Parts: sequence; structure tokens; C-alpha cells
Amino acid sequence: MHRKVPLPLLVATTLLLSACAFVDNDQPSIRPERLLVLEPNRAIGQTFVAQHGGLKGIEVWLEPEPDAHGVIVLRLREDFTSSADLAVAELLLSTGSKPGFYRFDWRPQIWSHGVYRYAFLTFSGAGSVHVGAAEGEQYVNGAAYQDHRPLDTHQLTFRLIYDPVGIAIDLTRWLLESLVWVGAAVLLFVVPGYAVLVNLQHFGDLPFLARFALASSLSVAFYPLLMLWTHVFKVQLGPLYAYLPTLLGLVALAYRSLRKPVKDVKVWIASLRARSDLRISYPTLFTVLAIALIVLSRLLVVRSLAAPMWGDSYQHSLITQLIVDNGGLFRSWEPYVPLSTFTYHFGFHALMAVFAWMTGLQPFRAVLLGAQLVNVLAVITPYLLTLQITKNRWSAALTLLIAGLLLPMPAYYVNWGRYTQLTGQVLLPAFVFTAIHIEDAGKDKSSKRLYTAIAVLLLAALFLTHYRVAAWALVFMVALVFGLFLLSRERSKEFIVSALIILLLSFLITLPWWLNITNGNLPTVLLDLLSTPSSQLSDFMREYNSIGDLSFYMPSLAWLLMLLSFVYGLLKRSREVIVIFIWIALLVLATNPERIGLPGTGAISNFAILIASYLVAAPMASFLITELLEEAKQSFTRAADLLFRISFVVAAGFAFINQLRIIDTRFTLVTHPDLRAMQWIAEHTPHDSKFLVDSFSAYGGSAIVGSDAGWWIPLLARRANTVPPLTYLVEREGKTDFHERVNELALSWISGSKPINLVMQEAGVDYVYLGQTHTSHRNLPRRLSEQSSSELVVEHKRDRVTVYKLMDRSSFGGK
Repeated sequence: MHRKVPLPLLVATTLLLSACAFVDNDQPSIRPERLLVLEPNRAIGQTFVAQHGGLKGIEVWLEPEPDAHGVIVLRLREDFTSSADLAVAELLLSTGSKPGFYRFDWRPQIWSHGVYRYAFLTFSGAGSVHVGAAEGEQYVNGAAYQDHRPLDTHQLTFRLIYDPVGIAIDLTRWLLESLVWVGAAVLLFVVPGYAVLVNLQHFGDLPFLARFALASSLSVAFYPLLMLWTHVFKVQLGPLYAYLPTLLGLVALAYRSLRKPVKDVKVWIASLRARSDLRISYPTLFTVLAIALIVLSRLLVVRSLAAPMWGDSYQHSLITQLIVDNGGLFRSWEPYVPLSTFTYHFGFHALMAVFAWMTGLQPFRAVLLGAQLVNVLAVITPYLLTLQITKNRWSAALTLLIAGLLLPMPAYYVNWGRYTQLTGQVLLPAFVFTAIHIEDAGKDKSSKRLYTAIAVLLLAALFLTHYRVAAWALVFMVALVFGLFLLSRERSKEFIVSALIILLLSFLITLPWWLNITNGNLPTVLLDLLSTPSSQLSDFMREYNSIGDLSFYMPSLAWLLMLLSFVYGLLKRSREVIVIFIWIALLVLATNPERIGLPGTGAISNFAILIASYLVAAPMASFLITELLEEAKQSFTRAADLLFRISFVVAAGFAFINQLRIIDTRFTLVTHPDLRAMQWIAEHTPHDSKFLVDSFSAYGGSAIVGSDAGWWIPLLARRANTVPPLTYLVEREGKTDFHERVNELALSWISGSKPINLVMQEAGVDYVYLGQTHTSHRNLPRRLSEQSSSELVVEHKRDRVTVYKLMDRSSFGGK
């Protein structure tokens, strides 16, 4: 199920010109068995969150009885407890009215985006009217109400109406806010690295986008290394982690400009125009267009989300919060979770912490927005691979179009919160680029030393950012050695020396972190994976490492295009294509060692490789398309150019609109009703309260994970709960066996082996949280409904969120 996302600016402008209302399909589903009856002296309502500015009405599906007639009144209020009407609309219902959507209008509310509202219907007349509805899971930001009481199992069938002028005004304000976030990202994640590059002579000939991509990788690499070494020396810089690198970068750029003052502005402008990479050509124009559409699409899709999505986002937000709280790296997870080690790769969280400090956003909001800007960088840096394969002037625009707009990955990462791997994929293309340039440097010792230093920095940062992606980088060095061996044994031997130097120096730079990792459970987990023989793999591990449907990761046409690109490149004996082909082959082997009887299955999963396939698919497809374009231009110069430009614009437009549908609400845990409930918990429960939250077993029963927003209670409401972040698998709590205790507690009530009141007594639980996105197949709703009213009291009920308070724990006993 896909949720309607905010309207693109282009469509909003079109609607403004047409002067018509925009109707959003918020909850169009209808289930006959869910119809609610609206009769005199009854009220049927719905809470909702507006997705745009300019809210001016609502359409509700009504099925009047044949003899029904009278007046239906809709009242709009802040919530169901409010008595003040924000708007009132009436509908005259005649006998014989047909089923359909009926509209209720009011004056446009310009600043309605993200606003929570309650609308309810009353009926005065004869007969009755059936109101369309569907299951409770169909809409995540509200619930149906009957007589001002929330219905856990229903959502009305409704569509919200917006004024185009209000949409345009609201989007204009949002664009201005977005410029602040984008500007902060450029200052943090581009300026420090760019200041380094422009002061080095070796990178002056690179196209601007290549320098931008390499600069972003260097900047991203800098923050985790800085945090690590300041932590080693017990220096916590706090917000200075954000401001110092940015300030130093700006000073370096300013110094370089002032060192060579421009005396003749006209000459300076002429020199800029003479540079091919800055000339306003069609490739440059289309590259800028692609970047603009990518940035817009990434930010628009998260504009209405309450928090980052799915399970990984919780641990990412919590780690970011802890870095902000501690002013740097930490050991204890208190006061949120009773864990005493921190061994999880933290490169992404370092970036989000500095982004939070720079923008003033709450850490979980910084993760929501900042991760999308990292996603932009993750589709720009693959251009470095494209540049290695082809120097065609269209290659940059094509790579961005394919990786950023046409392919589902990495845009789809937003649904999973798979942001640590995403950050690793910002660094990986730059590492590949520099590794190849080390070999290209040949006898030029200065260039070789420079590229080696950059490769060391990038690999060290990869070690701190994502362990699996770092392993991919190591596999690439092996592939490069093999590729060079096929071309020249002597060159292969030279690069082996460079590779060993890179590996050794990167290890030494990150040595404090490797020593720290030994304090947690990660080495044990990894050792288990690497030592399990292929003959003893569990059914779960075999399923976990299965390939699945390839078309989910990329369309079939993209796979075919990548295959043809490899065939073409291999036939041309392209060194880069040969090396990348060997790299992929080695990665497939490393991911599936059981195919040749080796242990280690699961250490590098097929899933992780496949969702990163865009890194290779986009450069390879750009290579083939530009080669074919050059061939076509030799015979049909103008026609081929014109056709290509038209195709690019059309593809970019449709792909942009398609990207706005990338959000899948099945992965939503925290909703706007949940945020309201978190505020209630923070204001109305004791600070030492503990919440039982719904959960289920995952990863073959080795882990317990939360199933709704209750998982986020420690971060969003500052109260304890029974399900820690997934990182509890690799972290420790003092000398106690925290992992086993967490699993035993959850499984005891999931299995029903103990009465729920005894489980709560043993866990020291005061409250139970049932979130907005809970579903009827999960265990906790059923168990709660079976619990007697004398043991549980509903303390808070809004929409599908319920907070239960337990009676005095000391009086609990078995049944």
C-alpha cells in the first residue's frame, strides 16, 4: 500500500493556473462490511493529517438509503475533545440520492500542511445514511470515530480537498526552508573536502561534478575520523564538530581566492566560459536539472512523515541523539537503554549529529531529512566510476538520471532506514576512483602518494561507517590486482604493494575502534558466521541470503542493459570494465561461499549487494548509451541529438513523478497520532515508568524487534520500554546477559506461556502501549482484549493509539 505524497511543485503551479481544487486520495478504499450508519442523534467522524497547504474541504463516501433525506452537517475541529468549530459545512440530502463522494467545503486554510484535524458528520432528517469505511490499517494518520469515540478497526473513505493557491504558497515556504537544509548539507558535506581538492594541483583537470563528488566523499570521511580521535584523547567538541571543519574549509577557499586577486573581471569571466566543464551546454544544463529533481524528490517524499521509517531508523536516531547528548562518541546508552558498550559503525550518525547541530533540528528529524541529502550524494558519487569508463560529456547527466531517478534504489532506502550502508556507498565510488588512479600514476611518485593518502582516508572512514561496504572495498582491491595481472604482471605487483600500504595505514588509523569493538558481541557474531560450515546452515540463513526477485531491485531492462554494457566493454578490452566485472564476480562468490562448500554465508548478504547494484548499473548503462549515441551522431547528428534531449527530459519528468510514490506505508512505525501520544506520555506518566510494547521475533528467532511506535518510546517520550534497539545483539549491559533476558521476556508473552499480568510483574512494567500502526494479526491487541478490566485501565485513547495503565504490580497474581 502506497501513501499519497506531497504534490510536486510543477503540478502545483499547473493547478494554480487552472484555478481548480486539488483532491487528494487519502483513503479511497471501501469495504462493504465496514460501512458505518449515520442516523439522527449520532455522529460519525474521522481524524486526519493534511498533506498540503490550502485545506478547503473533504469528500466523504456516502450511501444514502433510498428514502433518506435531510441535512448532513460536517464540523471541523482540532481534535475530538475540542468543542470549538474551525469550520462548518452543510449538505442538503434529497430522497433518492446516489452513492458516491459528497463534498463539504470551507474557506481555505493556507498553512494546513501537517496539521491534525477531526471532522465529524451529523444528520438531521428521515432515514439513514451509510458512511464508507475500510480497515483500520488503511490510513496511518487517523481513525474513524463513532459518537466521538475512536474505532480501532475502521477508517472512513475520504478525500481531502486543497486550494491550489494555498498549495503553491505552502510549497514556496517549504522550498525556502529546504534551501537552509541543502545549504547546511553543502557546508558540512562538500565544503571541507572541496577546500582540500582546490588547493591540490592534481584535480584541476577533473570535471566539476567529479570534483564535487570526490569532495563530498572526503568531507563525509572526515567526521567519523575526527570524532574517533578526539574521543581517544577524551575531547568532546560538541557543536564544534560541525562548525570547525566548515569554517576551516571556507577560510581555505577564501585564502585561495585572495591569493590570486582578479584584476580584470571580464578576463576572469571569459576564462570561466572557456572551461568546458563550466560552459552552459546541454549536458551541463541537463546535469543541473537532474540534480535539482533528485534533491526535490528526496525531500518531498519525507515532508509529511512523522519520523524516519522502519526498524533501523530507531537505532540510527537513538545513536544520533546520544552523540548529540554526549557531545561526541559515547559508551553508555543511558538514559535510553541499559547498554554499556558502543561498537556499532557510526559514520552515518556522526554526519547526522553535525547536521543536527548545524540546523538546530531534533536528532530524529535530522535523520529524516539529512539521510535524504546523503541519498543525493550517494547517486552523485557513482559518476566517479562513469568518468573512469567514459569521458563522454553526457555521462554525468545520464548517470544522475539513471541512479537518482529511473532506478528504485537507492531512493527506496527511505522505507527501511538503511542509511549506514547508504553512507558507505557515498565513500565506496571515491575509493574505487582513487585506487585506480594509484595504478595510473605509474612512476609519478607525487601523484601516487596523494592518491594513496586519499584512499587510506576513505578506507578508514569506511571501516567506521559500514563494515560490509568496507569489505566490498577490500574485494575491489583484490579485483584490481587480478585485472592488472591479466594486463601486466609487473603493474599487478606494484599495486599489491600500494594495496598493502593502504590496508595497513587504514587499520592503524582506526586501531582504537578495532580495540573498542572487542568490548562488545560483534566479534563473536562475526566469528559464528565465518565458522559455520555450509552443510550446517539453518533454514533461516538460507532464506535470509536468498536472491529473491531481481526485478524488485532494478527493472528487468536495467539488468539487461547492464549485461550488454559488460559484454560491450569486455569486447573493447576496457581495463575498468574488466576490473569491475571481476569485482562483481568476487563479490558474488564472497556472498555465496556455500556454493563452493566454504563457510561465511551471511557475512555479506545478497540483499545488501543487490540493493547497491545501482552503483555499477548506472555507470555501465551510461557507458553503453553514450557509446551508442556517438555512433548514431556520425550518421544522424542533429536528429540523434534532438531525440536524445527530448527523451532525457521526458524520462526525467516521468521518473521524478514516479519517485514521489516511493514511500510504502507498510514500513511506517511512527505516525502523527503516535507523536501526540508521546507528548501525552511525557506529560502524564512518572519519569521512572516502563512500557510493555508490541514486538515479534526476527532473524530466525535471535532478535526481538518492535512492531509499532512503542519501540520509540525511550527516544520520543523519555520512558523505558521492554524492547531495546536491534543493536542490543552486538552490545553488552555490564556483566549481565541482557540479550537473553530481553528475548525471554518478549517470547514469554508472545507465546502465551504466561499470563500477561505475570509477565508485566516480572518486567516491572507500569503501562502498555498499543501504537497507531498495530495490526490485528499481532499478539498484543488480542492479549490485551482478554485481560480483565480490573487489571488494565485505558489511560489514553486517541485514534488507534491506546495507553493502558496497570493496577498495582504488587497485587498481581496468576490466574
